[in-house]
Amino acid sequence: QLSQAMPEDFSLVMSFSGEAPAFLHELPALDVGISSAGNAVQNALNATVQVVSERGTGSGTLLSSQGLVLTNYHVILSADGTTLEKVGIALNLQNDRPPRELFMADVLFCDEQKDLALLKIRHGYYGQVLPPNYRFPWIHLGDSEQMNIADTLIIIGYPGVGGTGSRVSITYSEGVVSGFERTPLGIIFKTDAEMNHGNSGGAALNRNFEMVGVPSSIVNQEAGQIGYVHPVSFLPDEWIEIIRREQE
Repeated sequence: QLSQAMPEDFSLVMSFSGEAPAFLHELPALDVGISSAGNAVQNALNATVQVVSERGTGSGTLLSSQGLVLTNYHVILSADGTTLEKVGIALNLQNDRPPRELFMADVLFCDEQKDLALLKIRHGYYGQVLPPNYRFPWIHLGDSEQMNIADTLIIIGYPGVGGTGSRVSITYSEGVVSGFERTPLGIIFKTDAEMNHGNSGGAALNRNFEMVGVPSSIVNQEAGQIGYVHPVSFLPDEWIEIIRREQE
């Protein structure tokens, strides 16, 4: 029988009872403040989540204190290619550990063409009701249309190459806006910042740690580390309105 106390170091928990141990039902207090420029980096790391589905994992970004998450549309697809209604959300609690699966989110909106989806955390991973006034770390939206070639671009997420085991810890990489690509959807960014499978849906930030885009794809493995980022200007007005309303 498993102890109900939180182990100091664990990556895999097993139970023969059919019920998750009590410590997994406890929702941790989250660090949600930016008291100085010095911890803007840590706030961005805390606000970049892993999105977990039956198909695998991707990344996402918390954009409100009430649990709105922006990710790629292809991250919330099921194994048969249909859109999921719910996905798991894992949070970074320690930079040197894999994220912990803590919440479930509903898929509010999705745009298949622009490869974007907006989620909302509703309850704990095991159905726990969120405590009153429970707040999440989050990142401000920036102005993607002000980005120019050679501007700093920071990529945060959970690439599959970012760990030595089966679960990866959070990964930060930095590069520049390498160029722009005109597509039928609009102009997207090219970047030399390190991106790999698993970064999809995560955070692309400017030097002020404002979100200016969503890492969405890489050109191909033979082309080096040039990746494509969908700018936040792709977000429908309705989504932006919801995000602004939920920010504090």
